[in-house]
Amino acid sequence: MRLVFLSKQHPQDRDLITRPYGRFHFLPQMLSANGARCLTILGNYKDEPEISTEIGDVQIHSLRAFPNIIRFRKNAMRLAREFQPDAIISFSDTWYGILAASISKITNSRLVIDAYDNYEAYIPAAKPLHWLWRRSLAQADGLIAAGPQLLELLRQSNPRAAGAVVPMCADPIFRPQASARARMSLGLPHNRKLIGYLGTADPTRGFDLFGSAMSTLMSQRNDFDVVISGRSNIELGLPPERVHKLGYISDDLMPALNSSCDLLLCLNRDSPFGRYSYSAKIYEALACRRPVLASNTAPARWILGGEERCLAALDDANDLSSKLNGLLDDPVLLPEPSGWDYSATIFQSLLESL
Repeated sequence: MRLVFLSKQHPQDRDLITRPYGRFHFLPQMLSANGARCLTILGNYKDEPEISTEIGDVQIHSLRAFPNIIRFRKNAMRLAREFQPDAIISFSDTWYGILAASISKITNSRLVIDAYDNYEAYIPAAKPLHWLWRRSLAQADGLIAAGPQLLELLRQSNPRAAGAVVPMCADPIFRPQASARARMSLGLPHNRKLIGYLGTADPTRGFDLFGSAMSTLMSQRNDFDVVISGRSNIELGLPPERVHKLGYISDDLMPALNSSCDLLLCLNRDSPFGRYSYSAKIYEALACRRPVLASNTAPARWILGGEERCLAALDDANDLSSKLNGLLDDPVLLPEPSGWDYSATIFQSLLESL
């Protein structure tokens, strides 16, 4: 098979050339290792030079996507025509699904659209963009999603397309580390239980519950602290000596962060985003063999196998503190999830079926 992948270059602020990760990197790499010829075209929104390179056996072309999206489409079309693909596969957001649909017509190739979130939730008011996105879904030969709820949503626009769930995974770097050594590398205390917060510290994801639940739990027990990475200007109203703000840490230290914690927490809400959000942070915590507590959204319940002790009621700070209290004393360790090799096998099976 000859496959062209389309994606923005910096999903979730990660440069796929200098910091490759996730489904954007590993699915093309593993399909290439299984015999496919793969070309990835990246849209760069920054004022950076356009480059061509190779990562593994995958050809990579970085093209400026803004402010001239028409020029980007023209150059992407030229590269795809020269490559003569069997299928065009879009990653990352609505723009690339729309672009892939137009390129697949010109190159007479199959159209496959992959989604890991409900992209329409990103900019709810952009109705014309959503219409173009749904029209692209309706033209697709194959629809791939990070979980079953999202696949069902995509198929509302195209019930005839072949469909597959290709789960999110932890990247191979996420392996268990000795807790003492991991804590030492991050300057965390050795004599305290630690609860780590995963994901975006944003009220739209349920983060406002975190401070309330922690305040309740800290009034009940004094044997644990809280660890937060990322934004360092967060105010929780908690005793500062019990909150460890690490700021933004390097990619290679993220497994140490997970391994340092006795329990990891991932919050979300019943929203157009939360109902279709399959957090990679949960997979990373499970790969590091750590207990996880997540908001009881349908995707989190699916990832965690319906384990009630690991699911907190939505928008309920009391249930959140109660579940945290229980898991600190009686941790639940769930099975290690499958890796990108398994997800790539599902992806390849769908492509071959087309």
